[in-house]
Amino acid sequence: MFRKLKITLFLFCTLPGLAISDDHASAAMPNSLAQVNLCYLNEGKSMADVEKFNKKFFAWTRRENIEPYSLILTPVANSSDPKTPTYNFIELLTGSYATVGNMWDKISTSKEGQSLLSGWENIATCSTRFTHLVHKYNDTGKTAETDNRVVEFNRCEVHEGAAGLMKEKHARMLAADPRGRTNMYWGLMLSAAGGESNVFRHLISYPDMTSYTQGLARRASPEGMNATREYNRLYAQCDGPSVWMGRVQHRPVENS
Repeated sequence: MFRKLKITLFLFCTLPGLAISDDHASAAMPNSLAQVNLCYLNEGKSMADVEKFNKKFFAWTRRENIEPYSLILTPVANSSDPKTPTYNFIELLTGSYATVGNMWDKISTSKEGQSLLSGWENIATCSTRFTHLVHKYNDTGKTAETDNRVVEFNRCEVHEGAAGLMKEKHARMLAADPRGRTNMYWGLMLSAAGGESNVFRHLISYPDMTSYTQGLARRASPEGMNATREYNRLYAQCDGPSVWMGRVQHRPVENS
Protein backbone atom coordinates (compact mmCIF):
# COMPACT_ATOMS: atom_id res chain seq x y z
CA MET A 1 0.00 0.00 0.00
CA PHE A 2 2.70 2.46 0.98
CA ARG A 3 6.48 2.39 1.10
CA LYS A 4 8.38 4.58 3.57
CA LEU A 5 11.70 4.36 1.80
CA LYS A 6 11.31 3.37 -1.85
CA ILE A 7 9.13 6.18 -3.13
CA THR A 8 9.32 7.84 -6.52
CA LEU A 9 7.12 10.90 -6.39
CA PHE A 10 5.32 12.12 -9.47
CA LEU A 11 3.75 15.00 -7.52
CA PHE A 12 1.68 17.07 -9.91
CA CYS A 13 2.85 20.52 -10.89
CA THR A 14 2.26 22.65 -13.94
CA LEU A 15 4.58 21.38 -16.61
CA PRO A 16 4.89 23.97 -19.36
CA GLY A 17 2.31 23.20 -22.01
CA LEU A 18 1.41 19.61 -21.20
CA ALA A 19 -0.05 19.97 -17.73
CA ILE A 20 -2.02 23.00 -18.81
CA SER A 21 -3.13 21.50 -22.09
CA ASP A 22 -5.64 19.09 -20.60
CA ASP A 23 -6.31 20.53 -17.17
CA HIS A 24 -9.93 21.20 -18.03
CA ALA A 25 -12.16 18.66 -16.31
CA SER A 26 -15.77 19.70 -15.94
CA ALA A 27 -17.44 20.46 -12.64
CA ALA A 28 -19.18 17.08 -12.94
CA MET A 29 -15.83 15.28 -13.22
CA PRO A 30 -13.20 17.18 -11.21
CA ASN A 31 -9.60 16.11 -11.58
CA SER A 32 -8.23 13.61 -9.06
CA LEU A 33 -4.91 12.66 -7.54
CA ALA A 34 -3.89 9.10 -8.36
CA GLN A 35 -1.46 7.11 -6.25
CA VAL A 36 0.09 4.36 -8.36
CA ASN A 37 1.86 1.54 -6.50
CA LEU A 38 4.10 -0.54 -8.81
CA CYS A 39 4.72 -3.78 -6.98
CA TYR A 40 6.66 -7.03 -6.92
CA LEU A 41 5.51 -9.79 -4.60
CA ASN A 42 8.04 -10.76 -1.95
CA GLU A 43 9.30 -14.34 -1.91
CA GLY A 44 6.64 -16.77 -0.76
CA LYS A 45 3.81 -14.25 -1.10
CA SER A 46 0.85 -14.36 -3.48
CA MET A 47 -2.02 -12.23 -4.68
CA ALA A 48 -4.16 -13.98 -2.06
CA ASP A 49 -1.98 -12.33 0.60
CA VAL A 50 -2.51 -8.94 -1.08
CA GLU A 51 -6.27 -9.43 -1.15
CA LYS A 52 -6.38 -10.51 2.49
CA PHE A 53 -4.30 -7.53 3.57
CA ASN A 54 -6.34 -5.00 1.59
CA LYS A 55 -9.60 -6.15 3.15
CA LYS A 56 -8.05 -5.22 6.48
CA PHE A 57 -6.59 -1.98 5.15
CA PHE A 58 -9.81 -0.68 3.61
CA ALA A 59 -11.79 -1.63 6.70
CA TRP A 60 -9.39 0.65 8.56
CA THR A 61 -9.68 3.52 6.06
CA ARG A 62 -13.48 3.32 6.32
CA ARG A 63 -13.30 3.53 10.10
CA GLU A 64 -11.05 6.57 9.68
CA ASN A 65 -13.55 8.13 7.25
CA ILE A 66 -11.04 7.99 4.39
CA GLU A 67 -12.64 6.82 1.15
CA PRO A 68 -10.32 6.32 -1.84
CA TYR A 69 -11.38 4.48 -4.98
CA SER A 70 -9.02 1.57 -5.59
CA LEU A 71 -8.20 -0.90 -8.37
CA ILE A 72 -5.85 -3.86 -8.24
CA LEU A 73 -4.31 -4.81 -11.60
CA THR A 74 -2.35 -7.85 -12.81
CA PRO A 75 -0.51 -8.01 -16.16
CA VAL A 76 -1.89 -9.50 -19.36
CA ALA A 77 0.32 -7.99 -22.09
CA ASN A 78 2.96 -5.27 -22.20
CA SER A 79 5.35 -3.70 -24.67
CA SER A 80 8.45 -3.84 -22.46
CA ASP A 81 11.55 -5.94 -23.04
CA PRO A 82 10.65 -9.63 -22.43
CA LYS A 83 13.91 -9.97 -20.50
CA THR A 84 12.72 -7.39 -18.00
CA PRO A 85 9.98 -8.80 -15.75
CA THR A 86 6.98 -6.55 -15.47
CA TYR A 87 5.40 -5.76 -12.12
CA ASN A 88 3.43 -8.54 -10.45
CA PHE A 89 0.64 -6.07 -9.84
CA ILE A 90 -0.29 -2.41 -9.85
CA GLU A 91 -2.45 -0.87 -7.17
CA LEU A 92 -4.24 2.32 -8.16
CA LEU A 93 -5.83 4.54 -5.52
CA THR A 94 -7.61 7.72 -6.55
CA GLY A 95 -9.49 10.44 -4.78
CA SER A 96 -9.54 14.14 -4.08
CA TYR A 97 -6.23 15.72 -3.17
CA ALA A 98 -7.48 16.06 0.41
CA THR A 99 -8.44 12.37 0.57
CA VAL A 100 -5.06 11.11 -0.59
CA GLY A 101 -3.19 13.54 1.67
CA ASN A 102 -5.29 12.58 4.68
CA MET A 103 -4.67 8.88 3.96
CA TRP A 104 -0.91 9.44 4.00
CA ASP A 105 -1.07 11.47 7.23
CA LYS A 106 -3.10 8.78 8.98
CA ILE A 107 -0.72 6.06 7.81
CA SER A 108 2.38 7.91 8.92
CA THR A 109 1.19 9.30 12.27
CA SER A 110 -1.09 6.64 13.76
CA LYS A 111 0.00 3.48 15.55
CA GLU A 112 -2.44 1.32 13.58
CA GLY A 113 -1.33 2.95 10.34
CA GLN A 114 2.30 2.12 11.05
CA SER A 115 1.34 -1.46 11.86
CA LEU A 116 -0.50 -1.76 8.54
CA LEU A 117 2.48 -0.30 6.69
CA SER A 118 4.78 -2.88 8.24
CA GLY A 119 2.40 -5.66 7.23
CA TRP A 120 2.27 -4.38 3.65
CA GLU A 121 6.07 -4.24 3.37
CA ASN A 122 6.19 -7.89 4.39
CA ILE A 123 4.03 -8.80 1.37
CA ALA A 124 5.30 -6.65 -1.49
CA THR A 125 8.09 -4.34 -2.57
CA CYS A 126 6.64 -1.31 -4.33
CA SER A 127 7.59 2.06 -5.72
CA THR A 128 4.95 4.77 -5.51
CA ARG A 129 4.07 7.51 -7.96
CA PHE A 130 1.52 10.29 -7.79
CA THR A 131 -0.11 11.51 -10.98
CA HIS A 132 -2.70 14.13 -11.75
CA LEU A 133 -5.65 12.23 -13.24
CA VAL A 134 -7.78 14.17 -15.72
CA HIS A 135 -11.13 12.45 -16.29
CA LYS A 136 -12.12 12.67 -19.96
CA TYR A 137 -14.98 10.16 -20.22
CA ASN A 138 -16.79 8.10 -17.60
CA ASP A 139 -19.86 5.95 -18.17
CA THR A 140 -20.96 5.91 -14.54
CA GLY A 141 -23.74 3.43 -15.22
CA LYS A 142 -21.36 0.82 -16.59
CA THR A 143 -18.66 1.42 -13.99
CA ALA A 144 -21.23 0.87 -11.24
CA GLU A 145 -22.50 -2.39 -12.75
CA THR A 146 -19.34 -4.44 -12.33
CA ASP A 147 -16.11 -4.53 -10.35
CA ASN A 148 -14.27 -6.24 -13.21
CA ARG A 149 -11.93 -4.19 -15.36
CA VAL A 150 -9.64 -4.57 -18.35
CA VAL A 151 -7.29 -1.59 -18.19
CA GLU A 152 -4.98 -0.28 -20.89
CA PHE A 153 -2.13 2.15 -20.26
CA ASN A 154 -0.36 3.84 -23.15
CA ARG A 155 2.71 6.03 -22.62
CA CYS A 156 2.87 9.05 -24.96
CA GLU A 157 5.53 11.67 -25.54
CA VAL A 158 4.20 15.01 -26.77
CA HIS A 159 5.82 16.40 -29.91
CA GLU A 160 7.58 19.71 -29.66
CA GLY A 161 5.09 22.54 -30.15
CA ALA A 162 2.05 20.23 -29.94
CA ALA A 163 1.24 20.48 -26.22
CA GLY A 164 -1.10 23.42 -26.73
CA LEU A 165 -3.06 21.48 -29.35
CA MET A 166 -3.80 18.46 -27.16
CA LYS A 167 -6.87 19.87 -25.41
CA GLU A 168 -8.61 20.59 -28.72
CA LYS A 169 -7.60 17.21 -30.17
CA HIS A 170 -8.93 15.29 -27.19
CA ALA A 171 -12.17 17.30 -27.31
CA ARG A 172 -12.65 16.23 -30.94
CA MET A 173 -12.00 12.62 -29.96
CA LEU A 174 -14.70 12.85 -27.31
CA ALA A 175 -17.15 14.42 -29.75
CA ALA A 176 -16.67 11.65 -32.32
CA ASP A 177 -19.50 9.18 -32.99
CA PRO A 178 -19.86 7.22 -29.72
CA ARG A 179 -21.87 4.30 -31.14
CA GLY A 180 -18.79 2.12 -31.55
CA ARG A 181 -17.33 3.02 -28.16
CA THR A 182 -16.77 -0.06 -26.00
CA ASN A 183 -14.72 1.46 -23.16
CA MET A 184 -16.40 2.79 -20.05
CA TYR A 185 -13.66 5.15 -18.88
CA TRP A 186 -10.87 7.28 -20.36
CA GLY A 187 -8.48 9.41 -18.35
CA LEU A 188 -5.12 11.14 -18.80
CA MET A 189 -2.34 10.61 -16.27
CA LEU A 190 -0.02 13.63 -16.29
CA SER A 191 3.47 13.13 -14.92
CA ALA A 192 5.19 15.90 -13.00
CA ALA A 193 8.16 16.50 -10.65
CA GLY A 194 10.36 13.42 -10.73
CA GLY A 195 8.73 12.21 -13.93
CA GLU A 196 9.50 12.52 -17.60
CA SER A 197 9.02 15.92 -19.13
CA ASN A 198 6.24 16.15 -21.74
CA VAL A 199 5.13 12.57 -21.16
CA PHE A 200 1.61 11.44 -20.22
CA ARG A 201 -0.37 8.21 -20.24
CA HIS A 202 -3.79 7.31 -21.53
CA LEU A 203 -5.75 5.15 -19.07
CA ILE A 204 -8.65 3.35 -20.75
CA SER A 205 -10.92 0.94 -18.89
CA TYR A 206 -13.27 -1.73 -20.27
CA PRO A 207 -15.76 -3.98 -18.46
CA ASP A 208 -14.41 -7.21 -19.98
CA MET A 209 -12.02 -8.67 -22.54
CA THR A 210 -14.74 -8.89 -25.21
CA SER A 211 -15.27 -5.14 -25.00
CA TYR A 212 -11.52 -4.60 -25.17
CA THR A 213 -11.04 -6.76 -28.26
CA GLN A 214 -13.98 -5.01 -29.92
CA GLY A 215 -12.13 -1.78 -29.30
CA LEU A 216 -9.00 -3.29 -30.84
CA ALA A 217 -11.01 -4.28 -33.92
CA ARG A 218 -12.21 -0.71 -34.30
CA ARG A 219 -8.62 0.55 -34.10
CA ALA A 220 -7.55 -2.02 -36.69
CA SER A 221 -10.04 -0.67 -39.25
CA PRO A 222 -8.64 1.62 -41.96
CA GLU A 223 -10.26 4.61 -40.23
CA GLY A 224 -8.84 3.60 -36.85
CA MET A 225 -5.34 3.01 -38.18
CA ASN A 226 -5.35 6.36 -39.96
CA ALA A 227 -6.46 8.08 -36.75
CA THR A 228 -3.65 6.41 -34.78
CA ARG A 229 -1.03 7.40 -37.35
CA GLU A 230 -2.30 10.99 -37.36
CA TYR A 231 -2.19 11.17 -33.55
CA ASN A 232 1.36 9.79 -33.44
CA ARG A 233 2.54 12.07 -36.25
CA LEU A 234 0.94 15.37 -35.23
CA TYR A 235 0.42 15.26 -31.47
CA ALA A 236 2.27 12.61 -29.48
CA GLN A 237 4.20 9.42 -30.11
CA CYS A 238 2.66 6.60 -28.09
CA ASP A 239 4.77 3.53 -27.35
CA GLY A 240 2.08 0.89 -27.47
CA PRO A 241 -0.30 -0.16 -24.74
CA SER A 242 0.11 -2.49 -21.81
CA VAL A 243 -3.01 -4.41 -20.78
CA TRP A 244 -4.00 -5.40 -17.26
CA MET A 245 -6.83 -7.41 -15.71
CA GLY A 246 -8.31 -5.50 -12.82
CA ARG A 247 -10.85 -5.52 -10.08
CA VAL A 248 -12.28 -2.74 -7.93
CA GLN A 249 -11.16 -3.45 -4.39
CA HIS A 250 -12.72 -0.42 -2.72
CA ARG A 251 -15.35 2.17 -3.58
CA PRO A 252 -16.15 5.28 -1.56
CA VAL A 253 -19.33 4.92 0.46
CA GLU A 254 -21.30 7.21 -1.84
CA ASN A 255 -20.37 4.98 -4.82
CA SER A 256 -20.93 1.61 -3.14
